[in-house]
Amino acid sequence: MATLEQLPINEARSESYGVSYTARLLVSSFFFSQGKQPAQDKIWAYMAKKFGANFDQDEIWQAVGPAAKAAFAIRSNERLHQAVIRDGVQEDTTFEQAKNSVTKQAEKLIAFLESADDGSDKPGGIEELTESLIYVDAYHLGPHVNSGGRRRQRSDRVQTYSDGHLSQWVYFGIMGQSTGMPEYDAMFEDMVTSYRLTGVDDRTLALKTVQLIEYQLHYHQDQAELLPDWAKVLTWAPSYQKF
Repeated sequence: MATLEQLPINEARSESYGVSYTARLLVSSFFFSQGKQPAQDKIWAYMAKKFGANFDQDEIWQAVGPAAKAAFAIRSNERLHQAVIRDGVQEDTTFEQAKNSVTKQAEKLIAFLESADDGSDKPGGIEELTESLIYVDAYHLGPHVNSGGRRRQRSDRVQTYSDGHLSQWVYFGIMGQSTGMPEYDAMFEDMVTSYRLTGVDDRTLALKTVQLIEYQLHYHQDQAELLPDWAKVLTWAPSYQKF
């Protein structure tokens, strides 16, 4: 049987995802975009292009409710998420806010699905998606090197949603570890392919990649063996501390 990555675009499954799985895809987009809407847009452009035939618009709308409940539960758990405080007001704290956020993503996904059939035979915007997710990784980890990583309560459960020091690009992409969802696994695999073809020649992206590798290994020293040979030669960059 062909693997997901070997199947033609838009033919990964013979039936739609269903409401529960669609909800899971919606909620997971917040994690993999790391809260950045431009990155989330690029994720949906990719998903619509590569897996568009598996989505059903009615199921997307039906998935908003359960996805909103899951998103609210995540936002209410400080081991998974800590709300940003602006002007003395803590954001993203109510179910209604969570539902509005999920509804917005459902609208975005549907819009990309409706415009995905442009005749191209490759996933939508993979180079732009790769660049965007590398940048958001560096944004969240770089400025917080001395303050404990991402904004969340400390947890001893590493490589989970509660890991404040997780570099998604390194762990799920370069190291090839599973996200637990075939669609996001395929996304990271395609990102690595894109990076190795073009991104490695972009000095800024290459620098951030090496810094993120060093950051990941600094907090997860036992993962050195997961690093592929092609990434081990990227050693010319300054220390991760110079983000």
